[in-house]
Amino acid sequence: MDMTATDVAAYVGAITGPLALGWEIYKWWTKGCRLRASTYVHSAGPAGKAIGGERYIRLNVRNVGDAATTITRVAPVYFYTTIHRLRWDWKTKYSSVEKSPDLPVILESGREIDFYVRQDGELSRISVEHLLYIGVWHSMGGKNPMLARVEKFSVDPVIDVLLNHRKR
Repeated sequence: MDMTATDVAAYVGAITGPLALGWEIYKWWTKGCRLRASTYVHSAGPAGKAIGGERYIRLNVRNVGDAATTITRVAPVYFYTTIHRLRWDWKTKYSSVEKSPDLPVILESGREIDFYVRQDGELSRISVEHLLYIGVWHSMGGKNPMLARVEKFSVDPVIDVLLNHRKR
């Protein structure tokens, strides 16, 4: 079988065409803002100051994407079970986060910001009985928030050690 230059060009085009299309889809899929969040229980308040001995859940939000976004709302949300989590059937009892920057706030690419939620008995109960998250709504997201899981905690240090003894 003779192979002509036209055949070689056809094979090269048949291989590189789908690869180029796949690369364009990958670039389109990964552009824009991409938020990552971490939560830390039993944190001191803003600037490391525990106000009146209160403890906070610190939410650290980082923008690792290539575009800025505006954070419009931050609130604790919870799901009764994992099935509710999969269906996005979330509940919230809190309208906003305490000790946080004024919202809305613009989060530029490569920057991070901290929000603080006061730990109380109600949040402690929810973290033990349900799946507790802190939701972040932003301008580049949809109707559902970006979620950061909060580990089980208690306002009583002895019970807190018992809840999280496997992690230590």
